Amino acid sequence: MNYETLKVDLDGAVATVTLNRPDKANAMALALWQELRTAMRWADETGAVRVVILRGAGRQAALRQRRRRPEQPARVHAGRRGGTGCGRCRHERRT
Repeated sequence: MNYETLKVDLDGAVATVTLNRPDKANAMALALWQELRTAMRWADETGAVRVVILRGAGRQAALRQRRRRPEQPARVHAGRRGGTGCGRCRHERRT
């Protein structure tokens, strides 16, 4: 199978699925979620696969997910950078 955001290798009964977005710290984008689901279905349906190892490429291999939709503006933490406070930590800026 050809993936844009994953590398899938099969060595005996072990399938290794590598998140291949090191430039984005392997952040979970929609395409990655879809390909990951497809790869896991493939591993589940392949009788030779007994174990799946999930790893990330690059120095930052953590799984991270964006918590906002792309069309929503990013929230700015205003507490220490100016502004009157923020909803995240509910603190007020001192005057």
